[in-house]
Amino acid sequence: NHLAITETQQVLDDIALGKGPQHFLALVGKSMWEAGQLEEEVMNNMWIPIPFSFDLVFETPNGKKWQKALATLKIDSNLLAHQAGKA
Repeated sequence: NHLAITETQQVLDDIALGKGPQHFLALVGKSMWEAGQLEEEVMNNMWIPIPFSFDLVFETPNGKKWQKALATLKIDSNLLAHQAGKA
């Protein structure tokens, strides 16, 4: 309910002036999928979606997010294959 994604310069300016959101992540990158590609990847279990967690996104150190995210589903990261593919 209180999460937003933006690419506007105004938000960065507000953060620099101390007027922006209290919690934020500044990310730089680019992701691209062809039409239907992401849906196909989800259907083929190439993604592990979990419910949004404020604590996970804003309070957990980056190096611990993967394990904590999997733990919400009771998945041990040591039991996952290290490469994608069909069995």
